[in-house]
Amino acid sequence: MVNVAAEESGYTLVVPGESDQSFMYLVLENEIFGDGEDQPATLGKMPLRLSESYGLSSSERSAMRSWIADGALDN
Repeated sequence: MVNVAAEESGYTLVVPGESDQSFMYLVLENEIFGDGEDQPATLGKMPLRLSESYGLSSSERSAMRSWIADGALDN
């Protein structure tokens, strides 16, 4: 997932050191949404029901941001 393109979105799933450029983090933070087929990913809000389904707490999202900021190491 590190340095792998997010299909048809124009983003990379995880950009080491750059959470604000990482598709996975932007989706989890409800900053980006696209349907993956007819609609490319764009900055915007996810529908509430979809964002709630991720179920990550703010501390878990913070841990993901820190992991990416620290280089997204596999350790």
